[in-house]
Amino acid sequence: MNADRLRQLKLLLSAAFLAAATCFLFPFLVLTIDERLGRGSGVELAAGDADISGRYVHDSYEGQVEDGMDLAQLPAAFAFVATLVGALGTWLPGRKGFWRGLGAGVVGLVGLFWLKQALSGPQLLAVVELRYGYWLSTVAVLGATALSGFILYRTSWTYLNR
Repeated sequence: MNADRLRQLKLLLSAAFLAAATCFLFPFLVLTIDERLGRGSGVELAAGDADISGRYVHDSYEGQVEDGMDLAQLPAAFAFVATLVGALGTWLPGRKGFWRGLGAGVVGLVGLFWLKQALSGPQLLAVVELRYGYWLSTVAVLGATALSGFILYRTSWTYLNR
């Protein structure tokens, strides 16, 4: 495989991961209980800077929205950092970058599914609504991971020499 073709494939894969990282700017999550509302994009969740407003009507629900936002912070940061590592890691020399992209995509998907799982337990009484940013980023990270796997297959020694 020539260097120009390899550079084009790396640019394509890097752009796919950057598109997935851009989806983290869209609304990710809305948590509500009583009159208390918490909302944030993927980047805001990862940074722990989500918007919380309103008040609790009943004392027994106090802290539920804040707890939900805290539960979402680590998985969102995990997925966002993995997506950025995928975008930058594709530029490693040779096929190592494609392997880095594949690994980062898998880790990013694990982080996104971890976020969904962390907010679906019975310990959280707040109503959880995953917004379109979450679903777009999941599809985009899945697409970038599949693209990385496809490029690895197409540039493999056995494929090129058959």
